[in-house]
Amino acid sequence: MKSIATVLVLYILGSYTCIAQSDLPLPGHYQQFEAIAENSSWISIAILKSLGNADTGPAGCSDYDSKWKIIKSLKGNPKGESFHFIMQVFPKNHAETLPTPGKSYILLSYDEKTDPKQIAYMMDDTPENELKVVNLLKQRQ
Repeated sequence: MKSIATVLVLYILGSYTCIAQSDLPLPGHYQQFEAIAENSSWISIAILKSLGNADTGPAGCSDYDSKWKIIKSLKGNPKGESFHFIMQVFPKNHAETLPTPGKSYILLSYDEKTDPKQIAYMMDDTPENELKVVNLLKQRQ
């Protein structure tokens, strides 16, 4: 019976990895961007240097360690280069995709009390996304 359950779990997890990665959002996109931006202790543009192995996170999620090269700070200053983020793996309609090493992203942390080493939200580093963040921060001042 145990082996049937194992096979079933592997089948379910395998079906989620077949989703085209480009169709999935980056980690954090199921949260309200404006609330995260307003309360974050730091927002930075950074290049992903490396991803660590996934640890088990909350139900349906994996927790990844990662190393980043900070290029520019838009709010506050992140401490160090090692941060972690939680990525939704399943259910399929809420799955997220991993960021790509060597690519730059806009990173938003949680507030100082929650976990300043955890990336709460990430988005592609584009002029449009940077303007979106900068304009939101100006509105909230």
